[in-house]
Amino acid sequence: MTTHVRRQLPSPKNNTPANDTPTNENGRPRTTTNMCIQRRPPMYENNQMTNGVHH
Repeated sequence: MTTHVRRQLPSPKNNTPANDTPTNENGRPRTTTNMCIQRRPPMYENNQMTNGVHH
């Protein structure tokens, strides 16, 4: 359980409601994929912006 709490620590900031919902237990794999997808777009955009500024 400690590993699960540690992994969600950085995620709650992005989707606090999604983590607090009871669907997490029912759809653990689904929520994890959703979190990855939601976290990827913002990170990817940030990376592209930094790349553009650096260029």
